[in-house]
Amino acid sequence: MSDSVVMDVRTPVGTQHYFRWHRRPAIGYTGTVRELRRVLRRFNRQQSSRCDIHEMIGKAPWNADREVVVGKVSPQYVLVQHDELLDSVQSAMARQGYDFEAMRGVLTTTSYGERMELTVELSGFAATPADGYPLECRLRCLNSVDGTTALEAELQWYRQICTNGMFGWTNEGRRIRRVHRFSDTLKWVQRRLAQRFEEVSLDRFYFQQMLHQAIDCSALPKWVDQCVARVWGRGDAARVLRICMSGEDGSLDTAANPPGMLAHRLRFATTVPVPGACAPVSNLYHVGQALSWVAGHADALHRRFSRTAAVPALLRHLLN
Repeated sequence: MSDSVVMDVRTPVGTQHYFRWHRRPAIGYTGTVRELRRVLRRFNRQQSSRCDIHEMIGKAPWNADREVVVGKVSPQYVLVQHDELLDSVQSAMARQGYDFEAMRGVLTTTSYGERMELTVELSGFAATPADGYPLECRLRCLNSVDGTTALEAELQWYRQICTNGMFGWTNEGRRIRRVHRFSDTLKWVQRRLAQRFEEVSLDRFYFQQMLHQAIDCSALPKWVDQCVARVWGRGDAARVLRICMSGEDGSLDTAANPPGMLAHRLRFATTVPVPGACAPVSNLYHVGQALSWVAGHADALHRRFSRTAAVPALLRHLLN
């Protein structure tokens, strides 16, 4: 990935800020899971001056001897350390024959370390839909200790030609997602992740179904105005429509687009081709790719997560 930095076997190199993640800068690293574990931090909790609030305590990035409050949660919040999540995933991966610790991945973490995302490519799985563009399967782990995100451990499909990240969409897009309120969260993740491995063939079948689900382009303007714009805003809805119709993305012409103009009427100042776009779209799969492209290029990590997760629901609205 272009938005990550290289990590050698000793220490991370060249840490740089790339994204915002709930108002925090996020930092990317690449390396084996064993190497990336050294970046992860552990946290403690303490009761605040209010009995109904607990504080999550971590080390200050600029001074390892200084403790700082990284988040405030309820007393019912279950603290799951990042390395505990990886331990749980490691057990599930071992049952699939993977040496999880030796696998290379991309770790993104906030500067205080309270949020983390890890993605690891699974070389044993792949799919090539009828459009000829291969999909790689990868494991994605997500966690926070400050209450900003739930815990996730999910299989995703990654379209190589355009670096689109798409969730596995069996069971109508259901994700392996657990809020931090259950004491059995890690065991639950292990069970669900094992089930997801069994569903990989269903993912491939579903992608083929999407390719054979015909779409009438005349229905797209109304859909982006009424559905996509309501969830993502007019600008991104307009980008989705342009990719579907022309295979191009771009930046809007602010001066030419007055407030209140419908998304499908918005004008663009500049445009660029989208790799792998099939336009005008004729099936549901390529509409999904347009949505995934826009979702995957959001300017903040939490928006990427939420928008990618919204793709299945937006596609269902189009079919209805």
